[in-house]
Amino acid sequence: MIEIKQKRTQKVLHRVDADTLEGADLHGVDLSGAELAGANLQGANLERARLIQARLGGANLQRANLRGAELMDATLYDADLRGADLQAADLSMTGIAGADFRNCNLTGVVLERACYDLSTRWPSNFRPDRQGAERLV
Repeated sequence: MIEIKQKRTQKVLHRVDADTLEGADLHGVDLSGAELAGANLQGANLERARLIQARLGGANLQRANLRGAELMDATLYDADLRGADLQAADLSMTGIAGADFRNCNLTGVVLERACYDLSTRWPSNFRPDRQGAERLV
């Protein structure tokens, strides 16, 4: 059994009856403020999940389904999102420095005021500045 907790209060937001979050079905779950830094969410279904202000720094989100997910003001520093589906996800004001978005579906993604740096990896020909993202100096 895995308990996903709120970062400040330690309140349990969701329980997963498994030994790992890899491939977990978290479709539509409200995980706002969750502490998931370094978590293995590879292949997880997070479609339409609420991850507002969640800490996902260093998380493995390879091939995760994040379609329509709400990640506003979250931290995704150094997260591995290779091959993830972020179609129509909202990453407004999210910290994405060092994140790896190679081979992601970023169709309709919202990056308004998301902060990236030179180490952030993008799919070929993707222009984050055209989506409203801001590069850190």
